[in-house]
Amino acid sequence: MMVHYQLKIIAAKTVLNPKQMLSPREMLCLVWASKGKTASVTANLTGINARTVQHYLDKARAKLDAESVPQLVAIAKDRGLV
Repeated sequence: MMVHYQLKIIAAKTVLNPKQMLSPREMLCLVWASKGKTASVTANLTGINARTVQHYLDKARAKLDAESVPQLVAIAKDRGLV
């Protein structure tokens, strides 16, 4: 019980690395990617260019150290971002 309590305290003190925080646009594109939408479909849904959507996903991948969009989505789900 004491170990659990100590881990809870440590988790509460953990600070997110600002480099890993996603911008609102990166999050928007990530949410649509997590729903299985392609960059072109996301572009149509959000009103931005498909290349811009890909750029936001690329930036999110770099921030979360993912090699692909499916891995990005998996990491985001593991961290509770989506």
